[in-house]
Amino acid sequence: MYNKDYDLQSFLNSSPHKELKNVLSEIFPHRFAEFISGEYAAKKAHLIDSKIRDNILENIHNFKLTITKTNFGEETVTAGGYDLDEINPKTMESKLHKNLYIIGEALNIDGFCGGFNLQNAWSTAYIAAESINFKNKLSYN
Repeated sequence: MYNKDYDLQSFLNSSPHKELKNVLSEIFPHRFAEFISGEYAAKKAHLIDSKIRDNILENIHNFKLTITKTNFGEETVTAGGYDLDEINPKTMESKLHKNLYIIGEALNIDGFCGGFNLQNAWSTAYIAAESINFKNKLSYN
């Protein structure tokens, strides 16, 4: 169903007796791993079949966030995230996972409120988009 650079089945096979959410927590933040695992979060990795794998991949590739409200005047800065040493700053691509681009507040950058994080989000997104666009152009030539 998906063109995968990362073999999810091999990854699951590496920890067959762990719960799916815990296996996925090795590559994703724990709460996101629980979210993409869905109803199968507590299922052992060796019991995951191709239908469940496709469902997980669908959740990874096409997850959606719904913003339910804003808290005007209560803005916060997210600290933590992916270590900058694990990111190529010229492309924003992960050095650990090919074709994974990390931008904005997913990076371990924090700063003063008042535009710094917006500028970081816009700038890193621009770099990643340019890099992806350049890569796509190379693959078509």
